[in-house]
Amino acid sequence: MLLPWYAPAALGLASAGLLAVGLFLGLTDRFGERVAPPPAQAAAPAPRAEVYRIVALGDSITAGTGDARAGGYPGRLARMLRERGRQAEVVNRAVPGAETGEVLEHLAAPDVRAEVATASLVVVTAAGNDLTHAVRPTPDRDPIDPERVIPRVRANLRAIVAGVRAANQRAPIRLVGLYNPFPVAPEEEPAARAQLAAWNAVIDEATRGTPGALAVPIADLFYDRPDRLAADHYHPGPRGHELIAERVLETLPEGDDYFEGRSR
Repeated sequence: MLLPWYAPAALGLASAGLLAVGLFLGLTDRFGERVAPPPAQAAAPAPRAEVYRIVALGDSITAGTGDARAGGYPGRLARMLRERGRQAEVVNRAVPGAETGEVLEHLAAPDVRAEVATASLVVVTAAGNDLTHAVRPTPDRDPIDPERVIPRVRANLRAIVAGVRAANQRAPIRLVGLYNPFPVAPEEEPAARAQLAAWNAVIDEATRGTPGALAVPIADLFYDRPDRLAADHYHPGPRGHELIAERVLETLPEGDDYFEGRSR
């Protein structure tokens, strides 16, 4: 399934599209199929001051695919915070199959903005589905060069970060990076890593200039570790989600004065 979409241009657009599907298929649900958003929920009342509230946005990874029982990495992160004495809870508004533009649309909904406004932390996964949906062949759409997707993804990610910060001036924002769940032939590994690094750089760039916003790299957690994937061999399994939660936790401030005199 893993084909060289990062190979030289002479290999042709078809090869590029096919590998892009393989690389990012693991970051979607139902093989990248869009899933309708959940029914609109009434805006939650402002939480008690002592509750640490995690608001989760994005695609299938943040929705918890591969680790539904534990609530995925957001649910595991809440558990870790409770083990450290915080009263943590999760409001998960992630939608499997969502592209960055759809995440941006969800963020614009009044009820979602109200939830973000009361968040102690906002976590997001986005970008993988944009590439998958661009290059996946369908009867009414031809695959396109995945590089043409990058400007749109970059703009949407920046808008997502800006929208979260506009709704909530204090909560840390964490954009979780991408990983490759598929084995790569030794001779193709340098190019594959370079291509994945380029996409992760777009995620990192989206957080720059926004105090309290960071990209959380996770590619290394899954490199040559298929045991950390779910039974579908694409999404993180329980151990994978646990490690993502630990990685996010490592980036969080310990005190409440994080934004006082602090900037990136």
